Amino acid sequence: MIRSPRTRRRSVVLAAAVLGAAVLPATAANAAPPSTSDAIDAAWEATHAGAVASGTRWTEGQWPSTTLHVAGALRGPGTGCASVWVRWVYDLAPGLETRIATACDGGTVDVATETSYWPTTGSLRVCAGESGTGDCGQPISLTTW
Repeated sequence: MIRSPRTRRRSVVLAAAVLGAAVLPATAANAAPPSTSDAIDAAWEATHAGAVASGTRWTEGQWPSTTLHVAGALRGPGTGCASVWVRWVYDLAPGLETRIATACDGGTVDVATETSYWPTTGSLRVCAGESGTGDCGQPISLTTW
């Protein structure tokens, strides 16, 4: 059967619509930010090896220019140091894990980071030491509301 260019175009559009519908439910739940009117302040906490990081996260702005803010504090272990690391995943492409705070010998430091919030997922974890992520606690989601 020979198809006209017009029929082929409709087939391509239909295939793209079907593929888009199949992919959308898997990504929309994780990537779509709440609207400004639905923005939520949410508490977060991560621990590891005697260190505790905790705070709040919230969004500001109108979609698609929404910013996700994460703020809080890290209390280091009684002896030694601990660091907070964050990783953002933009449109399914993971970024590098980045150290955003370090506290030593029971001291407390501020934790703060922000990112454009669409389409983004992200996690935060506390690791022992001042550098490296070889000894860390479980990551917590910063983008699951």
